[in-house]
Amino acid sequence: MLEIWTKFFIESELIAFSSFIPQGHCYLWKTELLWLHATSDSALAVACYSIPVMLVYFVQKRRDVEFPGIFLLFAALIACCGMTSIANVWTLWYPSYWLSGLVKAIAAIVSILTAVLTALALPKALAMPSAAQLAAEIRDRQATEAALAASEERFRAIFHSSFQLIALVAPDGTLLEVNQTALDFKGSSRDRAIGKLFWETPWSAGDTAPGTEIQAQNSQFANPLCQQLQKAIAAAAKGQLIRTEFDLPCIDGKIITLDASFKPTFNAAGEVNPIIIEGRDITAHRRTEAELRQYKKHLEMMVEERTAQLTKLNELMQQEIVERGQAEFALRRSEERFQKLAANVPGMIYQFRRSPDGKISFPFISSGGREIYELDPEAMMADPALIFNVVYPDDNQNLFESIDFSAKNLTPWKMEWRIITPSGKLKWLWGSSRPEKQENGDILWDGLVMDISDRKQREVEVEKERQQLRQIITCAPVAMAMFDTKMCYLAHSQKWVKDSRLPVESAIGMCHYDLLPNTPQIWRNKFDRAFKGEIASASEDVWELEDGSKIYLRWAIHPWYAANGEIGGAVMVTHQIDELVKAREAAIAAARLKSQFLANMSHEIRTPMNGVLGMAQLLLQTDLAPKQRDCAEIIRSSAHHLLSVINHILDFSKLEAGKMQLEEIDFDLNSCIEEVVELLAAQAEIKKLELAILIYSTVPRSLKGDPSRLRQILLNLVGNAIKFTEQGEVMVQVSLRDQTLTSISLRFAVTDTGIGIPKEAQEKLFQSFSQIDASTTREYGGTGLGLAICKQLVERMGGEIGVESEMGKGSTFWFMLEFGKQSNLICPAVPLSLSSRKLLVGAAPPKTRQVLQYMAHTWGMRSDAAADCMRLLAALRKAGQHRKFYDAVLLDLELVEQGENLLVEVISSHPEFAQTKFLLMTSLQQRDSTIAERFYFRLEQTLGKGCCDYLLKPIKPSQLFDRLLGIAFKPPVIEAKPPIENSQLKILVVEDHPVNQQVILAQLKVLGYEATACADNGQEALKLLAKQDYDIVLMDGQMPVLDGYQATQELRRREKDRRTIVIALTAHALPEDREKCLVAGMDDYLSKPVDLKELETLLKRWGGGKEGAREEELGNREKAENFSLTPSSPIDLDRLQKFSLGKVALKKRLLEAFIKTSLADVADLERAIAVNDYLIVEQRAHRLKGACANLGAQNLLYVAEKLENLGRSQSLAGVDRLLVQLKHHLDRIQDFIETLLSP
Repeated sequence: MLEIWTKFFIESELIAFSSFIPQGHCYLWKTELLWLHATSDSALAVACYSIPVMLVYFVQKRRDVEFPGIFLLFAALIACCGMTSIANVWTLWYPSYWLSGLVKAIAAIVSILTAVLTALALPKALAMPSAAQLAAEIRDRQATEAALAASEERFRAIFHSSFQLIALVAPDGTLLEVNQTALDFKGSSRDRAIGKLFWETPWSAGDTAPGTEIQAQNSQFANPLCQQLQKAIAAAAKGQLIRTEFDLPCIDGKIITLDASFKPTFNAAGEVNPIIIEGRDITAHRRTEAELRQYKKHLEMMVEERTAQLTKLNELMQQEIVERGQAEFALRRSEERFQKLAANVPGMIYQFRRSPDGKISFPFISSGGREIYELDPEAMMADPALIFNVVYPDDNQNLFESIDFSAKNLTPWKMEWRIITPSGKLKWLWGSSRPEKQENGDILWDGLVMDISDRKQREVEVEKERQQLRQIITCAPVAMAMFDTKMCYLAHSQKWVKDSRLPVESAIGMCHYDLLPNTPQIWRNKFDRAFKGEIASASEDVWELEDGSKIYLRWAIHPWYAANGEIGGAVMVTHQIDELVKAREAAIAAARLKSQFLANMSHEIRTPMNGVLGMAQLLLQTDLAPKQRDCAEIIRSSAHHLLSVINHILDFSKLEAGKMQLEEIDFDLNSCIEEVVELLAAQAEIKKLELAILIYSTVPRSLKGDPSRLRQILLNLVGNAIKFTEQGEVMVQVSLRDQTLTSISLRFAVTDTGIGIPKEAQEKLFQSFSQIDASTTREYGGTGLGLAICKQLVERMGGEIGVESEMGKGSTFWFMLEFGKQSNLICPAVPLSLSSRKLLVGAAPPKTRQVLQYMAHTWGMRSDAAADCMRLLAALRKAGQHRKFYDAVLLDLELVEQGENLLVEVISSHPEFAQTKFLLMTSLQQRDSTIAERFYFRLEQTLGKGCCDYLLKPIKPSQLFDRLLGIAFKPPVIEAKPPIENSQLKILVVEDHPVNQQVILAQLKVLGYEATACADNGQEALKLLAKQDYDIVLMDGQMPVLDGYQATQELRRREKDRRTIVIALTAHALPEDREKCLVAGMDDYLSKPVDLKELETLLKRWGGGKEGAREEELGNREKAENFSLTPSSPIDLDRLQKFSLGKVALKKRLLEAFIKTSLADVADLERAIAVNDYLIVEQRAHRLKGACANLGAQNLLYVAEKLENLGRSQSLAGVDRLLVQLKHHLDRIQDFIETLLSP
């Protein structure tokens, strides 16, 4: 290896000797000069290698030295300089100049790097203090520390020598320092106290040796004292200065009182530093204060005692003086008041004295005696005979007898008598007095005499009027009676006696309840209310008499008042209206007949209407010229209008006939209102009206009631609003009015911006066949029944309806209804994915923006709105500038038309808008417009597919909610099942009307079905069904020879394992018609004229999943083979709900009819089995099986099928067991139905 390196160095150009002349030759071979250079460079090299070693050693030993990297670089630089010196010595004899140059280059690089780093570190190095500065700073710090130590020593000296108890406590209560005074106070040491919580130290009375008397005494103070200390320290820790006093036991057991202060200290940041606690013994001070207070109290008591004695004596003297003065003054005042009272009282005040010997006198007579007796009071007091001389002769004896009786028994005296005054006037007087026996035996009467002549005159007049009133009542041509408060007759008319069947000719003075003891309590209550001042009446009522007969009458009861203002009794007037009631019943019956006639006429009209409407629909499915299509469209719309008129007439007839029944089923309010808006959306779109829904968030959506009638009311009101509005908007609002635990009251309002309604025309709006005027009918059309039907429906549902309108400003039709709450009501929560999301609404109509923003707010979203394109652009630009993009933008097509290019430009300038969902609000007609498609395409080109979507007007809350929810959650993709071939179904059409046959066949063809055959009546249909099996039979109800109901019953009787689907076709539209179809064994119901969509829905329902349904039936058959009872419902409630359309009344009738016919069939089966009548067994079991199939009673169905097979095979083996099972299943179904129908 050494040889290799030697060869390399020798042959390398770095040390090539042959290429250059050695440097030593340049010194002309002067040895002294050569060795001078060699010696100098060698010494320099030794020094250059020694210095780096020392620098590295220094850095290694001083790890905290500043700039260690620069030290190391300087070491490297000096080492490189040493390498240069060695290279210089080498080149004196060997010309290796390349090596020498390389060493110098390395030295130059290291030096440059060292210079650069040194320059960078120079400012920091200059900023560092010099050694002199550091020395001065150290001296200053040492001086400060010495001063601080001296200050601390002084503080400690003062701290420990203070006579007060001083402690330093941390904000958390930890004791940091305590002076010697405090330690001596409790006889404790510093080690036992420092570091503990202050309320756990000896000063809290909680650190005394256990088992001692002092410890027991301390325990009385420990708990409240600790709490007091904790509160004080906590308050001081918050920066408050606390001053308090508390009792503390000493080491010797004495209790002293400390005046303590808790002073917080603060650092530069304003935070609380240790708290200074100072305590001063104020026991002696408090003891002195207590003694002073006791002494002061003793002095005050002595002063008060002497003062009280003097005051009492003084008061007694003053009281005697005052009482004397008051007595004299009161006596004078009493005399004055008595004289004034006697002079002003309406009558004569007197004193009458009679002695035992019969002598009489009047000690006092007031001035009122002059007016009554027309004599001077002084003269009457001087001569008492003057008073008795003017007494009317007939009353004289009674007067003296009453005085004698009062004197003998000392009872109060009262009497009315007459006098004849000196002027000849006859006066009635009333006197009252109370006797009092005197000590000398005299009797003194103090009394009052008043002139009652005017009252007597009024009584005479009243009695005269009463006699006249009795005469009027007696001769009145109406039944009238006057009673007192005890129901005794004061007067009555002869007609009253006749109508009331009283047993006497005159009942004056007799009690009504004695004459008619069987008077019902309800009538007794009416009289009782009259005696309390209530006025009652009724336009129609029934009075049941004792003989059981009833009379219809209208009546009124009024209280009458006596002269004193109190109720004296009651007056009752009645009027028989038996003839009016009979006339009304006859009118109602006529109205019912009229309504039934209207219902029948609507049926006759519907039959040809089926052909007109069906052919118009089929005609519009073909390729037509524009003019032909317009004509066909006019035919279709006119037919629909006529059908709407017929429906109104039919509804009105049902209401008039009393056949309109209300249902009570669970329904969703959102779906109900959205269906109404969806049905009328096309009409609003044609007139370019905005149609909006606003259901307030407080309104519950899950209700119980009649949704079909609610839908009918809203269809009429919203339809009218659209009809009478040319521009603007129509809004449906629902708000909460009131609610209880079981019911909810809602207010519905349909507001439009239409023509308005005059006030004088608003009153007749809800009348039948009524409109504003004839011009309204000509311009807008209509029968005038819509609002009348709405009013009757609302009132039938227990609500009220009204209208608010102003000409030219639109109208608001409102109605209020009460619904029930669903028992299993669950309030859905708003998904968190919508909470706090941002929405931008761009729409011109203000109510549209209001509704959309309100819905977004109820879902927890934040929303902004823009009324035009410029505001919309500003909102989008602002979102882009602040990088706060919207999650969704609702964009009306009208705003797109205002500035399509600007919108696309703003959206394109921010690619982040790709995360925003743009929902383009358009009508169905506008969706396919050029501008909508172009804008949709440009957005997808800019932001990518899926960024934009359509939202069809009118905006439904559920539709908008689902779209917004799709922003955060992508709906799962459901793989569609392959459709069933329509041509596979074998359909039989049974229809007697040739036009209707053609319509139905054509409709089936349009839907992709082919009718296998047609029959004109039920008999032909049965023949065809006997030859071939059909999947579905479209069966007309009314046909010649054999109608559809009888044909279906016969078909069910003939069928065994197979059940053919029968769909009824009928022009009747009442609920009982549907019930008739289902009872006959039909599976579904289709009303004429047949609508293409309804026909398609029914065919898909009954013909779409035929194989799956049969497999399910076979599975059920296997499960029920052992005829065991299942714990679930014995009938198919879903099937029952579907057949009855959710109508409770129809459901009840179906179940009752099933029980009735099934019990009859079982009875027939028992009789037939007893006589071995196989035919009856087969027929009754078959009919029972068909009824069970309609109701979905599977267990009972399989038992009936077994019985049917036994009857057909003419074998009754095991029939007893089957009959027992049949009764068992039927009893279970009967119990279930009774439970279901029970209230």
